[in-house]
Amino acid sequence: MGVEGVGVFLVLGGSGNLGSALLRFFELSGTSCLAPSSAELNVLSRDAISKYFIQNGPKIKAIINCIAWTDVDGCERNPEKAFEVNSIAPAHMANVAQYIGVPFIQISTDYVFDGKGGSPYSEDHPTNPIQVYGQSKDHGDRAVLMRGGCVARVQWILGQSKKNFVTWVIDALKSQTPINLSTLQMGGPTSCAWLSERIGDLINHTTLTGIYHLVHDDYVNRYDCGLFISEVLNLPHEGVLVPVDHVNFGIAKRPENTMLSNKHTKTLLRAVGSEWSWREDLTDYLRGKCV
Repeated sequence: MGVEGVGVFLVLGGSGNLGSALLRFFELSGTSCLAPSSAELNVLSRDAISKYFIQNGPKIKAIINCIAWTDVDGCERNPEKAFEVNSIAPAHMANVAQYIGVPFIQISTDYVFDGKGGSPYSEDHPTNPIQVYGQSKDHGDRAVLMRGGCVARVQWILGQSKKNFVTWVIDALKSQTPINLSTLQMGGPTSCAWLSERIGDLINHTTLTGIYHLVHDDYVNRYDCGLFISEVLNLPHEGVLVPVDHVNFGIAKRPENTMLSNKHTKTLLRAVGSEWSWREDLTDYLRGKCV
């Protein structure tokens, strides 16, 4: 579906996977967007943010922040940079957005949870990140919420322009190069095209405050997801996809169960009864339909 009403959307991080997908979605909806490059807007500069937001405020319908430093191990090595990008910058963005009266949507992550729960995390479940990346995102989210903003948590994002878990698995299957996949790490692959539609739903049906889980109804572990990919693409997996019973593949800790419940979100978005399936979404992505 498209986006209702008039106005310009400010998409921060428009060159990234989700940001570029959002720009395509808005373009197809006939909606105008601003997507400044890093040269046009330094989001680490408070003065630059204030000037840009205030100057364009009268015509902006909503601000969507897709900018984040998502290198989990990189964040562990350089926590100062992680908090600067993932906490301090969005806090100031949300502060200025509140000042000019423009809704602010912060894209967040399932890594704000410790992964020790046995059931899906609800939107109001207490956070407890176990690595610097999750901690920096959690601090940024809290700052956004304190300023009346909106936090949209996502997971296992699949874009078209950059490498991700799925493209890594595909490369391994095609080259017959063995890779280790966790049987414990639970979540759901989510295409940026599907996410863009859900963000459009947010804009149409909510007041753009509070926390939303933009995720599918069901879940899968990394190994079974790899098997699904091999089945859809008809690529042999024997000896390539190796199941392992751990989740830590780098210097930073990874949470196991990051299943997110979308029940509250689907109710607010008037989507109760509709099926949000990772299998359908991933199949479309693999077949090139999510462009």
